[in-house]
Amino acid sequence: MAANSLDRAKQAVRTQVWDALTAADAVHDPSVHGRIPHFKGAEQAAARLAGLPAWQRASVVKAVPDKAQLPVRARALKEGKTVYTLQVTGTPIPTTAHQDPAWRPLTRPLSLRRPACSCS
Repeated sequence: MAANSLDRAKQAVRTQVWDALTAADAVHDPSVHGRIPHFKGAEQAAARLAGLPAWQRASVVKAVPDKAQLPVRARALKEGKTVYTLQVTGTPIPTTAHQDPAWRPLTRPLSLRRPACSCS
């Protein structure tokens, strides 16, 4: 499959997923198209994740900076885990040296801000 054809196919799948999420009322935001949405149930998903043996054994967690993973990052920090997250331009994230300069440890809970919505 040519690159252009592959790009169009990937975009078509993304659009189908965004449409399905919107139709199912599975996200907090009015429009999910073009980004990773803030899912309803993210807090419950984080609680389920925390119940897994792999989570309980982990001292380090890697997470993306999307709103959907905010409860995971917050829980990890509350439990004293080191959280590595991608540093987004313009977003102040405390950093220290690491092998991959794009990924930085986030170790201060004050670095996370809760979204304004009441997420239930």
